[in-house]
Amino acid sequence: MVIHTACRHFRGSQARPGDSRGVPHIVTSSVEHDSIRLPLEQLVKESLVEATFVAVSPRSGRAEVDDVLAAVRPTTCLVSIMLANNETGVIMPVVELSQRVRALNQRREAEGLPRILVHTDAAQMIGKGRVDVQELGVDYLTIVGHKFYGPRIGALYVRGPGTTTPLHPMLFGGGQERTFRPGTENTPMIAALGQAAELVSRNWEAYEAHMRDVRDYLEARLEASFGKQRIHLNSHFMGSKRLCNTTNVSILGPGLQGRRVLSCCKTLLASVGAACHSEKGDRPSSILLSCGIPYDVAQNALRLSVGRDTTRADVDLVVQDLVQAVAQLDQHQAPAEFLSLAPRAPEGNSCHDSPNCASTRGNVSSLRGPGGRTQVSHGLGTLQFRLTCWGTWSPWVLTGIKAIAAAVAFSPSKMYFPQCFLWGSRTGWGHLSDVFSFRKRSCPRTEAQSAGAGRCPLVLVGGHGAHRHRF
Repeated sequence: MVIHTACRHFRGSQARPGDSRGVPHIVTSSVEHDSIRLPLEQLVKESLVEATFVAVSPRSGRAEVDDVLAAVRPTTCLVSIMLANNETGVIMPVVELSQRVRALNQRREAEGLPRILVHTDAAQMIGKGRVDVQELGVDYLTIVGHKFYGPRIGALYVRGPGTTTPLHPMLFGGGQERTFRPGTENTPMIAALGQAAELVSRNWEAYEAHMRDVRDYLEARLEASFGKQRIHLNSHFMGSKRLCNTTNVSILGPGLQGRRVLSCCKTLLASVGAACHSEKGDRPSSILLSCGIPYDVAQNALRLSVGRDTTRADVDLVVQDLVQAVAQLDQHQAPAEFLSLAPRAPEGNSCHDSPNCASTRGNVSSLRGPGGRTQVSHGLGTLQFRLTCWGTWSPWVLTGIKAIAAAVAFSPSKMYFPQCFLWGSRTGWGHLSDVFSFRKRSCPRTEAQSAGAGRCPLVLVGGHGAHRHRF
């Protein structure tokens, strides 16, 4: 509704009928909630607006005011910056931003340029700190009930709706809510939201103090239990304030991706990022990456929050749960090693009679071939060896390739076709001690030519035949 209103406001500010300044321009940050980012991306795709996503500072984790104002254009009609980030908890400089936009609007008015409206998404901040719209100086403020123990509905604060600040309905069909939003009001939900807001207004200082104490205790216990060198606090930025209840932490080490750690926990219920990003699988949070957190660190991130009733005893249980989960994963993260490696003798011959048995190691001249396929160019023949490894599919694939590079190569004259079967669960993490069997097959001439120098492509098949990977 805010974006819709800003665009209507821009079109209505044309000096004369037929006068056109182009399309409206909106400034926001690179770490906004999807409720801001995705509509803007769609409108940009449809060429209905232009948008600038200002990068946050890797030093402060904030969208700095100077950077936001530097993105302003003559066609800018809206600046939308969240009050506090939902993953890092960093509090944005909205008060300063509003003051400077207000001063900028005075100059723009003299130049006949449209007024820049200011919106902040305060969903994360309400209930965890002081929120005063008069101090913030914004035109619009988003409220979300379930973030402060209210019902799952929201509200939009507008400073003088329709008078001081423009507001245009998106839906039509009834006169409810002063015609701004048609439909019969959900009275019980509205009453509950008001009651939750009243509790926050009276008690926010006590809520904040309690949650900050428990959150700080959580971070101290994590560092004490894992060691400071192994804990990276992704929500700590120099000079920035943050929410009292949120910590974003990575436990450093291979195989300790956030989802894996949580899957081994027996008590802790948490997330690796925002719920609206849950479809992204094992990809690290784009918000953490935007804040300058390294990829491998962001991949291990856990977003932990405490509430009004969370106690230090609860924290002790959670940390103990994390310690056992990480110990379990560390134990299973042993590097791949060969248990046995022996070439299979050709039929009718013993190994002593076969020249291919002279050595179990060869040289691999190329692992990367045409079309991005992995290839093996030299070798000994058909080998069978046992490999012990731990990992998800990506580590399995890499481990298999490394094993082949280290121990196996195939004779270009005989053009053996290597095929590797890896059995195990695609999503589960378990101990694998499986036989990699490289089967002898004539490589079709056309395939050999395409591969080059008589090489055949390597095919890795795993997960009970359900997933086939060609390199």
